[in-house]
Amino acid sequence: MKKEGVLIGLLFLLIFACSNTNQEEQIIEPTKNVVEKKVIIIGIDGCRPDALTAANTPNLDALIANGTYSLDARNTGITISGPGWTSMLTGVWENKHNVVDNTFNSYNYTAYPHLFKRIEDYNSDFKTVSVAQWHPINTKVVKSTADVIVNSEDSTLDTEKKAVNELTSNELTAMFIHFDDVDHAGHSTGFSLNNDNYINAIEKVDQSIGNVISALKNRENYDKEDWLVIVGTDHGGIANNHGGTTDEERTIFIIASGDNIPNKEIAKTTTQTTIPNSENCLNSNSELKFDADGSIEISDNVAHSFGTSQDFSIECRVKSDYAGDVHIVGKKNWDNGVLPGYIFSFKTNTQKFKVNVGDGTNRVDLESTVITDNEWHTVSATFDRDGMLKVYVDGVFFNETSMASIGNLNNNFPFSIGADGNNKYKFKGSVAEVRIFNTLLSDEDISDWKCKVLDNNHPKYDNLQGHWKLDEGTGSIITDSSSKSANGTLTGGNWADISNEVQVNVHNYDHTPRTVDAVITALNHLCIPIQDSWNLEGISLIETNCSKN
Repeated sequence: MKKEGVLIGLLFLLIFACSNTNQEEQIIEPTKNVVEKKVIIIGIDGCRPDALTAANTPNLDALIANGTYSLDARNTGITISGPGWTSMLTGVWENKHNVVDNTFNSYNYTAYPHLFKRIEDYNSDFKTVSVAQWHPINTKVVKSTADVIVNSEDSTLDTEKKAVNELTSNELTAMFIHFDDVDHAGHSTGFSLNNDNYINAIEKVDQSIGNVISALKNRENYDKEDWLVIVGTDHGGIANNHGGTTDEERTIFIIASGDNIPNKEIAKTTTQTTIPNSENCLNSNSELKFDADGSIEISDNVAHSFGTSQDFSIECRVKSDYAGDVHIVGKKNWDNGVLPGYIFSFKTNTQKFKVNVGDGTNRVDLESTVITDNEWHTVSATFDRDGMLKVYVDGVFFNETSMASIGNLNNNFPFSIGADGNNKYKFKGSVAEVRIFNTLLSDEDISDWKCKVLDNNHPKYDNLQGHWKLDEGTGSIITDSSSKSANGTLTGGNWADISNEVQVNVHNYDHTPRTVDAVITALNHLCIPIQDSWNLEGISLIETNCSKN
């Protein structure tokens, strides 16, 4: 009986021990998997969405496939880099941040700082890094808000290299990377999906973005991180420029990519409608249209060079809805207004028609009024070499300024229509009835002939140095009806029959993203509360449940 009692006691102790062990195991909780939210914003300067679609971009395509995106996003502000990047990185438009050009002179940094200041104010332990190929982003907008500021060399590869190096930091919370070579290619050779140089620049940036994303995924703690990758651009472009209000300049793209973001596209809607055609008082049966895709070159002719003292006048008919930094007619290299020559163009920030003359040392610019309503207008300018430069629109005098400081206008470029002497700064619109005189037209001359095809009844007909009616309707030879017989050669462009009505596509971008959406999207992902006092604009592209983090 004693042995049986001992055995029963031992069995009881064993059962108790096992039961106690099970209870201890049951109250042990597994370690919680804490995921850190992080964001990287990648900016590709001057990248048109249609060219992005045409290019071979497997890395950007992968980001699109793993997120929410729009190829119809809009920069509804000023379409140049200073205002564009400031709007994207502050979350407000230029009427608040006050950056209206690339000087950044009036930037309201105190009220509307860079995104990184919002992040650092929320948690000073959050590390922020800005890598920029265009250095004013760092020196003028980021300022001291980032923990690390890196100005790369002016190349895609060096920007990639420096960005990859910064991604090795485990403490990193937010990063901005700016690539500039696509914009360079647009300015030098044209913002167009048909331009191989522009497409190649996009493809090279895509390769670098692929290496950046690989470096991100190779981070030591990547499996414990929740990354939002935002990719966007500041503006598009047309011909060799931007800064205007065309769809080509305003339409941008934005991608918000991440493992927890739904894959969807936010697109514009398009309808077709019929509208009356603009009335042309010249009664032509056809018109020559340029879509920033052509030009007329008239071989260098002494009749179009006015030296240091020869007075002259120029007139033409214009129809356009695009007030970009373009060459309508003239004889000049438009890379710089100081360079010798003369030109009809637009002042991009005011959208007004303007005339420029330069002699290599001095320049004179004279504005008039807005004419980009897609209706025909006659623009005229008289150049009194020791007096005033005057500009007229539809036979009415608008403005004048002294041009007595301007010396020799001569250069080796041809007189050209639709693009400058280097076949750049291409015009978008229609041109007709181009005339050059080696004398000053009077107010009466200009008013009486503002809407007539010039003939030998004109009081200054004997002073005619060139007259291109642009009414051929077909072919590439543009006839000079003056005695100079300086015929031109048309490249590109399109002859269109004139009808009473035309069909146009009407695009509705009301529900597509905007430049300013990037900041709110980033803050939303990082679960940083947005204060009403910040007065931010834009809408978040993503939804996130921050209560679970």
